[in-house]
Amino acid sequence: MIQDEQRRAIKNLIDTGNIKQFDEIFLYIKKKQLHERMGINYNRFLRILKNPKKFQFEDAYQVATIFDIDPRQASELIHNQIDNSSKKNVAKKTRGTKKST
Repeated sequence: MIQDEQRRAIKNLIDTGNIKQFDEIFLYIKKKQLHERMGINYNRFLRILKNPKKFQFEDAYQVATIFDIDPRQASELIHNQIDNSSKKNVAKKTRGTKKST
């Protein structure tokens, strides 16, 4: 389980902008701790971490409740994760493309 001190620290890091995307939470707690607290299947949890577009509004609200943040902040963390993942995928695709001269 996530300890109260951990939850308060993560809330503070989110509030101050030091955690900007969802996966940065796992620098401070284990994935298992959050999935257990959210009450979702671990395999589903891993799938939504791998593909954050699979997050549902309910998931964002659960994260918001757990860390005592505004649901919009939780949604923004998830959105930033999606945005960052998309940029990485574009970079991978463009690296593999050769330009002809």
